[in-house]
Amino acid sequence: LTGAGFSAEFVGRCARPLSPRDLEGNRFTVVLRDLMAEEVEHIRARLGQVTRFGVPNYFDLQRFGSYAPGEGFMGKKILQRDAEGALRAYLTLPFAGDPPRVRAFKAFAREHWEDWPLLFERAPRPSNFRSVLTFLRDHPEDFRRALNLVPARLLSLFLSAYQSFLWNRMAGRYLRGKLEASGLPFASIQVLGEELPVHRELPDGLLRALSRTNIPLLHHRARFEDPDVAALAEAVLTEEGLSQWDLKARLLERAYLSRGTRPLLTFPQEASALGAEEDELFPGRRKLTLAFSLPPGSYATLVLKALVV
Repeated sequence: LTGAGFSAEFVGRCARPLSPRDLEGNRFTVVLRDLMAEEVEHIRARLGQVTRFGVPNYFDLQRFGSYAPGEGFMGKKILQRDAEGALRAYLTLPFAGDPPRVRAFKAFAREHWEDWPLLFERAPRPSNFRSVLTFLRDHPEDFRRALNLVPARLLSLFLSAYQSFLWNRMAGRYLRGKLEASGLPFASIQVLGEELPVHRELPDGLLRALSRTNIPLLHHRARFEDPDVAALAEAVLTEEGLSQWDLKARLLERAYLSRGTRPLLTFPQEASALGAEEDELFPGRRKLTLAFSLPPGSYATLVLKALVV
């Protein structure tokens, strides 16, 4: 079976529907272009380093589609129990991936906030906006119930985006502290305005320790076995104007923050540089094809960022 941008091969049948839990990992083949010869050699050397020493397992930009520059995260407004603020974000702030007609509606909604009948008439069809605005026409100040008319799947994504941002900040500070304490050099990459450290080589003892380190996702019931992680969690939440008790979405009826931990490091497997060639799109420059596998939840774009620093 083939289509626009995909191909699929039948491999068998399953007695139940597949779910994300069945995913063992993802295999990537990426062509890097417009490279100088010395950049090719640098990337080859870094590929060996990231395979052996891993890379920080940060969430990358794909996770943060609901972040609005200058306005922040809708998920944070939910945790702050600001129902109107969260609803205003949903209906008026442009998110990554919004099609033009949705962006146009959101710009209109910013100018006519609280004119629910007018906004209902202008809302895109079909969209959940119309369900929310139908309710607000009859209950113009009941923002909490209106917010709960947003699909639970979307509300969970909004919460997860903010939770992931907090995890990145904690993990970056934890790793930076370990590297600085060991006197090790490191580079930095930027994710959503955060300067996050990326290590190069690690001594065996520190590599073993960091490869066993799991950083909890912040949650109102999260437990911290490592006192350093507990201190970081408190500091990060204080900077955000929150406490751990706030990390329960009390405004919501059907969505909540996830519990669990995430490995500090991820290790690309089966990594190889398949060969450097002349780049037909950029005369006089080189292209390099890379292949590697990652476990579920790790970001290939993050690995690529680590390769070029």
